[in-house]
Amino acid sequence: TGTGRVTGGVIAWNTFYRTGHNTIQVNAVGDPNPIEGFDVAYNTGFELGITNSGECGFIETDVMSEGLVQFNRAWKISRGCSGVVANAYSDPAAFVDNLYRGNYIQGANYGIALANTGVIYPGNSAVHNYVAESALFGLHAYNAVGNVVRAWSLGIDEEERSGLYGMSAL
Repeated sequence: TGTGRVTGGVIAWNTFYRTGHNTIQVNAVGDPNPIEGFDVAYNTGFELGITNSGECGFIETDVMSEGLVQFNRAWKISRGCSGVVANAYSDPAAFVDNLYRGNYIQGANYGIALANTGVIYPGNSAVHNYVAESALFGLHAYNAVGNVVRAWSLGIDEEERSGLYGMSAL
């Protein structure tokens, strides 16, 4: 906090295997200024979230604007963990104009969730992503175009499916 505006940066071409906590995390939690123009691309993850609890997602972005999360691949993510999630804890209005495209997520609790506690963050887009076998939500985004959500809520009984979404967009 108090560091001023952070611009640019990249996390790309990495491979992650059998991680327990968040694999990739881009955030400015507590800072009124978002991280601007950050790129998370071409990362690969396999058997992620082996703790099956807590913060154990593949990619988590917090308080980011004009960012790009693209062409990342992760499979065999634990059911207690997330694929690609966005949390705008400091100021949801600072989490805008981000593009999530061409990602492949398989086996997570949430596939791609650009929302927090029922608020879908405006101005963020999910384009041409493939989400398979997510437990609770397939894709949750303000704008959603050309995505595939396959076999969401697989293995969840009928009672637990109440209020869940394969895809939810405004």
